[in-house]
Amino acid sequence: MAFSVEDKRVIKSLRQNKRYGAKQLLKIFPNKGWTLEGLKKLIHKIDATGSFAHQPGSSESSTNSVH
Repeated sequence: MAFSVEDKRVIKSLRQNKRYGAKQLLKIFPNKGWTLEGLKKLIHKIDATGSFAHQPGSSESSTNSVH
């Protein structure tokens, strides 16, 4: 299941303020349908960039643009 924008905001806040990891987040939100690998990837992105938004020029954002 994909993360909603609100989910990403909550995850980012808990990661940056309380340093929660993927397993802790799965325990807190068991009904969200998140996967451990998905959370790990999102947390890695948050740690690396401080954001969960797509970076300019990334392949994902360029494939979704309308020409």
